[in-house]
Amino acid sequence: QDIYYDTHQLFLTPNSVYVVVWNILTGDKVGNVEFWLQSIFAVSPSASVLLVCTHIDDQNVKDYYQDQLQALATKYEGRYPSLKGVYGVSCSSGKNIKAFLESFREVIAEIADEAPMPAACPVIRD
Repeated sequence: QDIYYDTHQLFLTPNSVYVVVWNILTGDKVGNVEFWLQSIFAVSPSASVLLVCTHIDDQNVKDYYQDQLQALATKYEGRYPSLKGVYGVSCSSGKNIKAFLESFREVIAEIADEAPMPAACPVIRD
């Protein structure tokens, strides 16, 4: 996928909500979190971004994943002020999915209040 990284910025837009997701077992460097944050904020400096680590119920991290999340928040929140939070979830058990979705809805509501929705696209053909 590295060959396509330069084209990813073509698909990033301002006034959007971004969710950067990676496997906590691989770490944020392998997950290219810094690359994605830099790419997003280069296009939209005030973008709303939520970071989501998966696999928090894995035996290797389940006892200390919250420490990892706090370290990630400390690492990124100072450099990216519109970062809306760092979340840990488990897709297999559903742990913390509801909390993440609630935060996601709140961020979307904030953006909807701040920016008017575009008018409907005109009909081009019947």
